[in-house]
Amino acid sequence: MRYISFFEMFHGAGSFQQRRERIHWYFRSGNFKLLVAVADNRYVGQSCSYKTTAIIHGKEQEWWWGVDSFVLEEMRGRGIGKALQKKLHEDCPNFSSASYSSLNGIIKKKCGGHEILDYHRYYCPVSCWLTLYSELVLKKVISRKIAFPRIRLPYCYSLLNRPQATGKYTINELVPSDYNDQLSAFVEECLRNSSFHIHRSNTYLRWKYLQNPSIKYIGIEIKNNGQREAVVFFTDVYKGKYTVSAVMVSKILDAIILPESSLTQKMLLSFVVEYFRKRGTKLDGLLTLIPSGYWPQIQYPASHPSYMLSTLHAPLLENGYLAYSDQDMEQMYEH
Repeated sequence: MRYISFFEMFHGAGSFQQRRERIHWYFRSGNFKLLVAVADNRYVGQSCSYKTTAIIHGKEQEWWWGVDSFVLEEMRGRGIGKALQKKLHEDCPNFSSASYSSLNGIIKKKCGGHEILDYHRYYCPVSCWLTLYSELVLKKVISRKIAFPRIRLPYCYSLLNRPQATGKYTINELVPSDYNDQLSAFVEECLRNSSFHIHRSNTYLRWKYLQNPSIKYIGIEIKNNGQREAVVFFTDVYKGKYTVSAVMVSKILDAIILPESSLTQKMLLSFVVEYFRKRGTKLDGLLTLIPSGYWPQIQYPASHPSYMLSTLHAPLLENGYLAYSDQDMEQMYEH
C-alpha cells in the first residue's frame, strides 16, 4: 500500500492499476530493476531499468534502458533523483536513455552517460499543419502559447507525398501467428547495416507488441511479387500532444525496409496513411523518429538533435537505428 500511495501521489488517484500491468510487463522482458528512495518511512522517488540486447557494429551487447524515474515534488532538490540514477548507471551495463527531460539529461551526464547517437522527432502532417506551425513559431517568438482554431484539410498533405510507384506492392495486416522466427530474421536482415539497433528477436517482438498492456498497435507487411520487403508497426490513432498542440496522431513504432528494396520511408508513411484513410479515420499527422523526406514536416528540436545517452564506451555512432518502439517511447499519452 505504501508504494501505491506513493505512485498515486505523483501520477494521480487511480493511476496505479495501469502502471502495475506495465511493471509486470517489464518483468516479463527478462530482467527489470525497480529502485525506490525512502525518507521518513515513506517512498519519495523511484528509478527503473530493463534489460535488452543491442547489436553494435554486428556484435551483441547487454543493454539496459532507463524508464519511469520520478521524485515527489516536495522532495526535489535534495539529490534523490541523482542518487537513484547513479545506482543504475553503476549497476547496469550500458545503461542508456533516449527520452528524458532536460534536467534528467543533466543528471544522467553527471552520472556517466554521454551522447552516443543523435536523432530528431518528426511530425508529418496528414490533415493539419498550418495551425500547428503557426503556434510553434509564435511560441518561439513571444515565449507563450497562443492556440488557433484547428484548420483541417482532410488527407491533403498526404496527397502531396503519395508516391507513384506503390501499385505493385501488396499490404497485409499482421496477425499474432506472424510474430515468429521468420519475422525476426527478416527484421534483423533489414537492420544488418546499422551501427546500432536493439535486437528484435522473436521473443522480443512478441513481448513488445503482443504482450504490451498500454498500446493499441497495428502491424503491416509490404510485399512485392509475394516477397516481403518491409514491415511497419504503428499505433492506432490517439489524441497526443506534439510541439504545442493536441492533435490526432499515429506514432510510427518501427518502419523497417530490406536494404535491397526500392521502397522508401516516405512510401511506408503513405501506406500507413492509406490504412487509416480506407477506414475513414480522422488523422491529423504521423509521429516518427526516422527521416523520410516527407514534406512539409515539423522537425523537433528544430536545429539541434536529441541524443541517446549511454555509459557505452564508444564514440558517437553513425547510421544507428532508433525508433519509437525503443526504450518506453511507444506509449500513447492523453492530453
